[in-house]
Amino acid sequence: MKKSQNLMWTTLAAGLINIIINVVLLPVYGLWGAAVGTLIANLVVATLRLINIKKHLSINYNLRYSLPLVMLVMIHAVLVSIDFHIVFVSIATITIYAYLSYMNFKSITYVSDGGSNK
Repeated sequence: MKKSQNLMWTTLAAGLINIIINVVLLPVYGLWGAAVGTLIANLVVATLRLINIKKHLSINYNLRYSLPLVMLVMIHAVLVSIDFHIVFVSIATITIYAYLSYMNFKSITYVSDGGSNK
């Protein structure tokens, strides 16, 4: 039950953040404001859930590889949205993303919790 409540609260937090950012940015930036609000809300919920997962599963991960993945996706979204060599940018992004994902996967270590189900 506690795990379900955590999911509910992180989802509610993301929704509230998204609404607040949309109220501020939509009148000024239009659709770009909505996109930024959604991106920030999703990053917040992902971070909160990652912290929660780390508490329950004792996963050690390396942010040195995770942060570049997030930045790569953001840069790709901007370049594609301005029609900047879409095919080349997409192929380059997929290649870099695959490499960084592989390096990130190799850096994750799982620590046993002794077989207990929390």
